[in-house]
Amino acid sequence: MKQSSPHGSIIRKYDKMNKVLFVQWKDNKVVSLVSTTGKLGIVKVRHTVGGKQILVDCYVSVKDYGEFVGGVDCVDQQIKCAGGFAHCAHFKKWYKRIFLGILDFMMTNGICGWNLYASHPGSRKSVLPTV
Repeated sequence: MKQSSPHGSIIRKYDKMNKVLFVQWKDNKVVSLVSTTGKLGIVKVRHTVGGKQILVDCYVSVKDYGEFVGGVDCVDQQIKCAGGFAHCAHFKKWYKRIFLGILDFMMTNGICGWNLYASHPGSRKSVLPTV
């Protein structure tokens, strides 16, 4: 799909054998999505262009992704804003960057696990701040 396509343009491919949906949808940028949820419907969503709101067609899978996004995007945001050991220096040895990337991943998973544990009723732990 081209960047110059109008808002709400949709390209959809569905693999019936594996039950996988491939979607490209034009928002401000082209959104590509691969989904196994099996929701094939189209809904209208509000989109702000300039100062006015318009209704555009959108697949249910794309709308659900926008509503329930959490995991990967939060990890990327946290690594970018909270430091990210792997990106703070350039190393000649490739294994140093991979090691620090694994440390980033472990630290982020630890924070997410702590926050899940602390959010349960009866827990005396406080929630760690996230970015």
